[in-house]
Amino acid sequence: IHDTVAAVPASAKEGLWMHRFCDHATGRTVLNTYTGAAGGLVDVPAGRYSLVSNAFDNETVLFDGEGTFSGLKAYTNVAVELTRSLSEVSKAVGTKAPGFPVPDGEVVWEPDPLYAAVLEDFEVPFRDPDEPEPVVRADAWPMVRNCRVVVHGATGQRYLHQAACFLSGVARGRYLGSGELLQDSVSLGMMLKTDAAADSLCADFRAFGFVDGAGKRLYVMLTDTGGGRYVFPFDVSAQCANGEKPLTIHVDLDFEVPEPPSGGGGLSPSI
Repeated sequence: IHDTVAAVPASAKEGLWMHRFCDHATGRTVLNTYTGAAGGLVDVPAGRYSLVSNAFDNETVLFDGEGTFSGLKAYTNVAVELTRSLSEVSKAVGTKAPGFPVPDGEVVWEPDPLYAAVLEDFEVPFRDPDEPEPVVRADAWPMVRNCRVVVHGATGQRYLHQAACFLSGVARGRYLGSGELLQDSVSLGMMLKTDAAADSLCADFRAFGFVDGAGKRLYVMLTDTGGGRYVFPFDVSAQCANGEKPLTIHVDLDFEVPEPPSGGGGLSPSI
């Protein structure tokens, strides 16, 4: 087996790759095996196969349905603490748009970079022991998308204790054989980094994609140094189309973090 990994960064070319040979007629997995990213020698019976290969050096991505070509999927687990934090959105004070739908469902971990190669309907022929081994080549491509959130108009950042956001309408995973997204709509949570010079907040994250028909809403959550909490919801559905290129989501906050009351207390007490 030789994986051509021109689209894969060097970091993914150094770990293990898992290869699943599936009977082309039935779709059932015949062999699970590992090689390095450059490939290696694999013993497999002669026959017609479909192959799914993927990098296996990540921590957050899980795999299920490995018994069939069509059922193999990659996904991430529920982040219990983040799910609990998201449930607090409705309790926060200072909400910019009262009555805006509060997110429900689960928050999952952001997927690590994942690369996979798929090759359908090829033949492994019978051969004599003294004949050279047949070579299978497959192109590997990213299965997750690099994304960024930029929150503009966030002034008064010297009084900001913490900034985070949740994005709903995200697909929990992807079928590796077909490339189709799972239609389980979940949320991702991420910390926002401050950029006082540009009066903005930003976060980089990865996602498998977005669920068709599900509302994509971004909830920006701020905590000031006096302990005040603020939630600002935005409908970003128009910006969250599925695709391969990196995605940047822009929202305008137009909010100045208030100066906490004098006299100490709060999250940054004076001494």
